[in-house]
Amino acid sequence: MGKAGIALCIASQLWMATGAFAAESTLSAQNIMQQFNLVVFGSATSTSDVDGRSFIGGSVSGGTYATSNLMTSSYPGLIVKGSASNVMVNSQGTVVGGSIANSTINNGSSAIMGSSSNTSYNGAGVTYVAGTVQGGNLNQTRLTSLSQNATLQQEVATTDAMAATTMKSSLGALSSQLSKLQATGSYTVDNKNKVTFNATANTSGIAVIDLTGSNSNTLTAFKEFAFNVDKSISTLVFNVDSSNISIAANFLANS
Repeated sequence: MGKAGIALCIASQLWMATGAFAAESTLSAQNIMQQFNLVVFGSATSTSDVDGRSFIGGSVSGGTYATSNLMTSSYPGLIVKGSASNVMVNSQGTVVGGSIANSTINNGSSAIMGSSSNTSYNGAGVTYVAGTVQGGNLNQTRLTSLSQNATLQQEVATTDAMAATTMKSSLGALSSQLSKLQATGSYTVDNKNKVTFNATANTSGIAVIDLTGSNSNTLTAFKEFAFNVDKSISTLVFNVDSSNISIAANFLANS
């Protein structure tokens, strides 16, 4: 079976830049992977944590975002083009294109372009809410205009220009490119619940595991993932040919 243009890329560092990263309205696929741990083109519902930044092209319900120390960037910890509810952001604030409800922003500046209800804003930073504020705790200075804070104003301008369709096109092109890479690794089944991925880098530092055809159910069939990877690997790619993948596995050890 031929490989479709779909690739799941883990631990990408091929294009990691040093120092601060200035926000751009048009991002290359490499920049998207560098800046965001989670990219959703439509809406999302989550009960999980995301260590790094997230971009949600629609609305979002639930989840904890920007839980770890993030590299310096002009992007906020969570970007939501629609509305947000029941979310927690622990670092570098949020820009929400719609309204926000029943949420907590623990650190960083936030811009809410709709209303805010039962939401708390804590820690360092400022808050701008275009609409009404009902309930919650506003423990930061509330701006009456974005022009009062140039940094937050620039974040809003940049995120306004970001389009999910453009990001999808960029990532799709990269996925197609990665899908043509030859496999450099394999996997072994340790028991009925655990699979170990064994990977060796090619000359570019990329390791590729082919999970197409008869191997296509590997990501969904096991409850534990272990990794035996060469230290020279900068990027681990799983090439798959399934359009719907539900991963419920625990990543073991230092994965």
